[in-house]
Amino acid sequence: MKQHVRAAITVILGMTVCGCGDQYINERLLWMADRAAKPVLAREASGPSYLTNRAVALYEKVIERDKQSRYALDARLKIGKLYLKAQEYERARRIYDDVVAVYPDNKEAQAVALFEKAVVYEEQGQWAQALIVFNEILQNYDQTLRSFTVPQYIAQYYVRQKDEPSAKKAYALAVDYYEKIIGKYPNSKAAMTAENFIIRIYMDLDKPAEAVARLEKIGQTYRLGPDALLVLAGLYQEKLHNTEKARQTYQTLVQSYPETPAARAAQKKLGNNEAGAGQ
Repeated sequence: MKQHVRAAITVILGMTVCGCGDQYINERLLWMADRAAKPVLAREASGPSYLTNRAVALYEKVIERDKQSRYALDARLKIGKLYLKAQEYERARRIYDDVVAVYPDNKEAQAVALFEKAVVYEEQGQWAQALIVFNEILQNYDQTLRSFTVPQYIAQYYVRQKDEPSAKKAYALAVDYYEKIIGKYPNSKAAMTAENFIIRIYMDLDKPAEAVARLEKIGQTYRLGPDALLVLAGLYQEKLHNTEKARQTYQTLVQSYPETPAARAAQKKLGNNEAGAGQ
């Protein structure tokens, strides 16, 4: 028994020396907080306040341990969601403002926090204020991943509102924004992400020919990945009804990326198409 106790103490001391103990405690606290927050966030309406307060208290323990750690960042963002669910809008916005202040060198974190702050305004019915924050992201955080979702999100807001003229204008502005990113950061990850969002917009607008043309143009400069090829083949088959081009694209995918899930999906499509043609 004493040997087991000594071994356990040795492990604990080793974890403390290497910092592993702190990481374990942070992860454990975050897990406990996530577990407490899950039923609150899963409700369609806000639940009892004591459930929200319990989850917030657990997240605050994570923050207290190291205010600038990635665990604290995750905790802050999740507290914001809990306050939004509880319709405590001002407290939610303050949390997101804290993220911007506490992580001055983390543009990704700041952009995520600002996006969530805009969503709080949207939930309050203050769309004009939300747009101000969204535009701040577009102007000051144009290489962050979150910034790429903003133009399409704005357009989809107008779609949900059944405001067709505003949606049409927003989609046009979105494409223009992404084109500017491509011009500003050529041959970069940001440019490729912008291309991806332009294709998504064409698909949102049910413009398969434009989406195909864009993908084909990208394929002339870069090697299309398996997922892009699967999308391209699907557009040919299901939207443009060009079965020959679809077959060629599926075959290219299978030959170029044989071990991928996309290739397996393509192989299944080829088999279904052959079976259909034989009937």
